[in-house]
Amino acid sequence: MEVDARVIRRGAWTLPAAGLLLGAPWIKPYFAGSVGLSGMAGPQADPNIIDNKTWASIATSDGYALFSATQALGLLSLLFGMFVLYGFLVGGRSPHLALRALILGVAGIVPALMMLGVLAFAEPVLASLYQKGVDVCSTAAFSDLLPTALCRWWWGSLPSAVLAIALYLLEFLIMVILGDAIWRSGRVPRWVALAFPFAYFGCIAITPVMTLIGGFLMVVAGGRIALELNREAADRTSSHDALPAALRT
Repeated sequence: MEVDARVIRRGAWTLPAAGLLLGAPWIKPYFAGSVGLSGMAGPQADPNIIDNKTWASIATSDGYALFSATQALGLLSLLFGMFVLYGFLVGGRSPHLALRALILGVAGIVPALMMLGVLAFAEPVLASLYQKGVDVCSTAAFSDLLPTALCRWWWGSLPSAVLAIALYLLEFLIMVILGDAIWRSGRVPRWVALAFPFAYFGCIAITPVMTLIGGFLMVVAGGRIALELNREAADRTSSHDALPAALRT
């Protein structure tokens, strides 16, 4: 049990770590060159408009691969952090809500990991083919299947309106359940219950401004949860050590 407690205490820091890994790279995307936070390759009004040559150069760069790896580590840290958050909330006043928060929190991260997988692995392949003279993105069959979804360095819009609505509804439900579970647990200040859902949403959005803001909020809100969890663990350890040896279990 002591080993498990140490794992949970240290694992709590995966929440602020996830925020840092996901948000910090968007301050200045080190793979994008002239492409800024709005997704523009120049002064276009529409961030989805980016010439294929610039897109291919970005998607095949070493910086893009490093960026994708950083985002993947961030999402995996957030995934592990959700289990730590469950272990923290289950000891509060509403343990039944903690399980709902865990299930929905994991369910929200899975589509983000799938999207990141496409951005990290499929796009470089398509970009490499484009640089070799094979413009897959302009073919009629490809455009009908996934219009503009893959041939961009980030998904400014989802290919299906129905899918977008379903994901937004899922994310809204997750935010409500997460906030309610943290609020009712009574284990952290209530501002954390307000900030954490927005931090979570921003972290799984994988869009420039949202992920930058969400990452910063996750560092703050997730860090507060980690501090509280470690403080409570330290108090329990001190109380246990103060007991007579015969009463220790």
